[in-house]
Amino acid sequence: MLGNVKVNHLLFMDDLKVFGKNEKEIDSLVKTVEVFSCNIGMEFGIKKYGVAYIKRGKLSKAEGLRLLSGNMITTVNEEGYRYLGIIELDNVKEQEMKLEFRAEYMRRLKLIMKSKLHGRNKIKAINTWTVSLLRYGAGINEWTREDLQKMDRKTRKVMTMSKEFHPKSDTARLYVSRKRGGRSLISCKE
Repeated sequence: MLGNVKVNHLLFMDDLKVFGKNEKEIDSLVKTVEVFSCNIGMEFGIKKYGVAYIKRGKLSKAEGLRLLSGNMITTVNEEGYRYLGIIELDNVKEQEMKLEFRAEYMRRLKLIMKSKLHGRNKIKAINTWTVSLLRYGAGINEWTREDLQKMDRKTRKVMTMSKEFHPKSDTARLYVSRKRGGRSLISCKE
């Protein structure tokens, strides 16, 4: 409930999340979505759907949800489900998401370092493709200063291993703008 407005769904592009106070309400909402989707010619991607019944803060065991078409939506397990790329259940699975963000950050960074881009363009690629990943997760995960400093150190280490940053270079200069004599890398901390 937001003020006097009751929220029973979240919709963004093709991701939909419905809420109900009991199984009957959820069943009604899902069947309404199914009828509407059928009317506009949109298919239900059953494999992507899941239903979670949370009672008193705990995931309850249930059979799933049978649709009007006869298909069955399975229940979500303890690992959670994805909404807008974020793993959730009753809350955001913060530790799992941090691990995923770190792994994807490093994967992207290493791909950039292996590319044949020149130094300036590699920095731009890191700023736009790699650091932006952390920005997406910044509003969802609570990153500690230490977490972000570790990622900055790993970034410099990968850059050093790729011969893009000398081990004895001034670290601060890496983050200073090009106009002021630096390389303009955006720090994870920033």
